Amino acid sequence: MRAALFGPDGVEYSAEQDEHCAQVLYDTATWLARRGRTPITILDGRTFARGRDVEHLLATVTADDGRVVFVECTADEAVLRDRLERDARAGVHVAANRDASLLDHWLARREELHVPGGVAHVTLDTGRVPLDAQVAIVRETVARLDASRRGS
Repeated sequence: MRAALFGPDGVEYSAEQDEHCAQVLYDTATWLARRGRTPITILDGRTFARGRDVEHLLATVTADDGRVVFVECTADEAVLRDRLERDARAGVHVAANRDASLLDHWLARREELHVPGGVAHVTLDTGRVPLDAQVAIVRETVARLDASRRGS
């Protein structure tokens, strides 16, 4: 997304650019939802390492709809480091800053995720739960949210 917004030479990986990119995603998700153009929006790649990140998303996206499910993906640190090393060797991740130092930075500033009451939240251990089971859990969570909103 960064390269699309700023061009390959304009990518900074700065906190300011992070916030701008997140806002563009939130605004686009809201725009699509208001027009009934998408049944569900999944924002991937944004870590909610600080409480203010959660507050920012909820204030932006739920202003009209309130349909948010937090899918918190976890894994043991060793699993995360292995994934980073494997991706780096294969050259498969588009983000140039996705490496062990980014993980160290994220781990140092991460806060426990606190999702307000009334907002759907599911935690998946991606190092232990198979992908097909993870998808099923998320689908079930979204279906329950939809059913509760319809009054079923």
